[in-house]
Amino acid sequence: MLQVRTHRVVETGVLRSALDEAGIKGAEITTFGSDSEFQIRARLGTQATGPGGGSEATAAAVDRALTAKLGAGTYTIVDHQAVEPKVGRELQGKAFLAIVFSFVVTLAYLAWRFEWRFGLAAVIATAHDILTTISFLVLMRWR
Repeated sequence: MLQVRTHRVVETGVLRSALDEAGIKGAEITTFGSDSEFQIRARLGTQATGPGGGSEATAAAVDRALTAKLGAGTYTIVDHQAVEPKVGRELQGKAFLAIVFSFVVTLAYLAWRFEWRFGLAAVIATAHDILTTISFLVLMRWR
């Protein structure tokens, strides 16, 4: 993710075409604050390995694409952030464990306080809600 500030007002279509021409397909570009500040979420098709390798290669490719389209010195990269694949997998694993833990605690509490069937129904309803939300996000192709 890069935050870019242009020195003049630029349409998001111009930025999108610059990235598409450079081979960076599917970049998400949104205005950030004003009409001359943008947030660009991009990913190269093949990520380099190593710490910071993929994110640095993506940032350099976006920088080259914007320089080719807008010209050197017409924009500034204000911020640059990345989540490496290893960190992303770790976050997914911990989120899954947190969900399972919450299911177990909910089931145990409701079984102790009321009946085990109420706990089971609550866990099934929560799992259904989570699966419905994930299905909607996949269907809408949101990441």
